[in-house]
Amino acid sequence: MHYALDDDQEAFRRELANFAQRVLAPHYQADDRAARMRPEMVHQMAGMGLTGLRIPERFGGQNADAVTTGIAAEEISRADINACYILLIASLNADILLANASEEQLARWLPPIANGSALSALGLRPAEWCTSRT
Repeated sequence: MHYALDDDQEAFRRELANFAQRVLAPHYQADDRAARMRPEMVHQMAGMGLTGLRIPERFGGQNADAVTTGIAAEEISRADINACYILLIASLNADILLANASEEQLARWLPPIANGSALSALGLRPAEWCTSRT
């Protein structure tokens, strides 16, 4: 089997590598030491479509597959591992919403996640707080 990236994936990888080295890497050490995430970085990543990778186009996203999302995660984390969480959490939450939310909820939450005007987060709770559906 052949596992190389196709031409579009390779072009996307190069574009993100350039963006990450030019925009993210110069700030990584200082941001990490200060435990901060610069708002302009989030907006720049959203402008590149990174917060909407797994979101369908009808909600303002890229409708990217898992391989493309993985390429983005690798290139962004190579320059700034903390910045990678922005796209990973947005992608994970988009997948969760797409599998479980109503059309009204999708229309309310996916566009702001895709355009970067809303940051998504993931909340976890102990198993004993959960109820099971039967």
